[in-house]
Amino acid sequence: MQIFRIALLPGDGIGPDVAAEAVRVLRAVEARVDGFRLETEEFSVGAGEYLKSGQPLPESVFERLPEFHAILLGAMGLPDVRWPDGVEMAPQLDLR
Repeated sequence: MQIFRIALLPGDGIGPDVAAEAVRVLRAVEARVDGFRLETEEFSVGAGEYLKSGQPLPESVFERLPEFHAILLGAMGLPDVRWPDGVEMAPQLDLR
């Protein structure tokens, strides 16, 4: 059995809805393909996380990502949540 570990970073705005549908598709594949299994773990990232913790991509999350085979990344950012200098947050760029 092949187990694929996926980190879920649903993000903000429409991101969680789109990510949930992507997971639904992956679960349908999992149900139909023998020997294919998914393990997922969701992490809070993006503008919403910034409003809670002051960090759009917490170091504790960033450090865990190499444990996974893939990252499912939803849309990140909210128009009215910006850095103090006015620049829009783009934590997804830190994942490059």
